[in-house]
Order: sequence, then structure tokens, then C-alpha cells
Amino acid sequence: MTALPTDNIKFKFVDEVKKLKGRTNSRLNILFKEEYNVLLSEVTDASSNNGPKTPLQYRRLKRFGIVESEILKSL
Repeated sequence: MTALPTDNIKFKFVDEVKKLKGRTNSRLNILFKEEYNVLLSEVTDASSNNGPKTPLQYRRLKRFGIVESEILKSL
């Protein structure tokens, strides 16, 4: 077995993840970094909104919570 360069392994991994994500019947929840950041900002906006909330904001608050540390904010 020959060793593959790190870049090839990374590209193969990303391709396989995209294939898994593309399946419509998959219950696997895969978020890429951009999607995760959008979701994190939606949850942050929903939690900081003191006025009336939209149904999307209620769903985000019900499903996710934000965990904050000194250097990191995550769902």
C-alpha cells in the first residue's frame, strides 16, 4: 500500500462527505463550516431578540443551545 499525500487524502475525505450529504434519505447531519457559522449566528440572533420571535427563531432555540467559553462559542 502506498502512502498518499495529505492533500489527496483531504480531498477524498471531502468528496466522500459531500456524497453522504447529498443523499436525501440519509439521517446523517453534516454541516460544513459556512453552514455551521450561519446556524450559530441564527441561534445567537434568536436568543438576543427580545421582541416577537419568528417560527424559525423558535425552532432554532428549541433545537440548539449556545455553549460559551472565554475563547469559543459553539452549539
